[in-house]
Amino acid sequence: MLLIAIGFIVWGAFPAPVKMGLLIGVWTAISVFLTRGEYFGVRPGRELNSALLAGLVALESARLEAWKRWKLFGGAALLTWAATLQYYAIPAALGIVIYGAAAWWDLGWRRARWPVICIAAGAMLPAIPTLAFRAVPYFHQIPGQIHAQGRDPGGAGPIQEHLQIYRAFVQFGLRPL
Repeated sequence: MLLIAIGFIVWGAFPAPVKMGLLIGVWTAISVFLTRGEYFGVRPGRELNSALLAGLVALESARLEAWKRWKLFGGAALLTWAATLQYYAIPAALGIVIYGAAAWWDLGWRRARWPVICIAAGAMLPAIPTLAFRAVPYFHQIPGQIHAQGRDPGGAGPIQEHLQIYRAFVQFGLRPL
């Protein structure tokens, strides 16, 4: 997935400083994760980040290249794929709406019809199997699982939990590094 993002960066219509910035950002993220031993694992976070980057770069590259249809299709598919990997990435699908609206704004409704169709078709590529195999069969169990999790403590919940852990460390004479 990351190689797809790098390909869209290298062969995209971005100015050289933007290409260098994106490539250095990718290199920095990889080097940090690899030195910490966290890049490869079973959780989809790295794939999600790579798909999100690749999708956004593809959509922006398509926009810069006069709304190139295959890049719109691929970018929308990658962005939707990222949104299907974890619940917290669902808002990534808004990028599809934003680029569809940008095409409409830039080209007018009549000329934006095919770019918007390409974006919608690309979004359906991962969305249809996800809905068919993961959402629809478990439609009744999903709300039950959400309710079983209890009340969401909000953003302060994890912080309060860590503070309790730190207090326990101090009580036992340990100091966090």
